[in-house]
Amino acid sequence: MRRKKRFTGLGLWIILILIVVALLAYFVNSNRTKATFDCNDSKKIKTVFHTGDNEYVELSLSDGRTMKLDVTASAGGARYSNKSESIVFWNTGNTARLEEDGKATFFDCIQK
Repeated sequence: MRRKKRFTGLGLWIILILIVVALLAYFVNSNRTKATFDCNDSKKIKTVFHTGDNEYVELSLSDGRTMKLDVTASAGGARYSNKSESIVFWNTGNTARLEEDGKATFFDCIQK
């Protein structure tokens, strides 16, 4: 009686490709952290924090705007801003706020 092979050559290649894709997905996303903050007046901020050599945050605001802010110097917590510093995003622990032209527009934000 002849024994059946468990995996064919093609099956092994498919498994190998799936492993490589999974590893690539892990390493591509390993320097990203996503968080959502519920803020005042039912506003929301969705964030993607990028770490590594080029640190920045991507914001998606509930009013439809999106922006990319670079990490900047901060005495406490994390601070991100645009080049002119007219837009500043602060994040400390599970809280956040967004300031535009020196005025807090998204505040009392708590991470979900």
